[in-house]
Amino acid sequence: MRIMFETELKYRLDGEELALKILEDDNLLAARFENTTWQSVATHTTYYDTATGVLRRNGIALRMRREDGICTMCCKYNEEVFYDSAVKMRVEHEVTFDEIPQSEGVPWQELACAEMLSSLLAEENLVPVAITEFSRTFLHIIWKYSRFEVAIDEGYLCQGELRLPFRELEVEIKEEGSYEDLIDLGTYLQERYRLQVEPKSKLQRAIELC
Repeated sequence: MRIMFETELKYRLDGEELALKILEDDNLLAARFENTTWQSVATHTTYYDTATGVLRRNGIALRMRREDGICTMCCKYNEEVFYDSAVKMRVEHEVTFDEIPQSEGVPWQELACAEMLSSLLAEENLVPVAITEFSRTFLHIIWKYSRFEVAIDEGYLCQGELRLPFRELEVEIKEEGSYEDLIDLGTYLQERYRLQVEPKSKLQRAIELC
């Protein structure tokens, strides 16, 4: 069980060619953490809420992500936005399990914020409200004095039978990193590749499909 603060930048990527240029960026490759390389992983994420949208109304995102046979239950809330909506900082509660069959429900009671969720849910049940399916290609780097994960996500946002393709770049502080170094890295990427900020989460965009 982990409780942490997630701080990240998110940008839209228009086209596969742009994504490939970032993967080949000399400055990112030169900043690799302990000679790591770009890695890829396929993810399947299901977001949950009540039928009346209790969690969303309270600014809470609850999801189960399946990745390489591991399931991670995650709850994010208390979002704050900075730097012209580019930087998002949230409280994140996380707990990891071995593969859990879909039929066994949502083990949110294992999260550190279970008491808060229980008070909000009351007698309402959780139901799937959106799904994302994407490949994440990521690299850990040291930029100035901070460690970051630079990731390109490519896949689909799903709402019922509707599927919307997406491609985006995320830069997230890992371990102890500074806000100033995050802004410096974001400014470098934004200016070099003329990136546009993605102000909405994957969940928000998936919900808006219907």
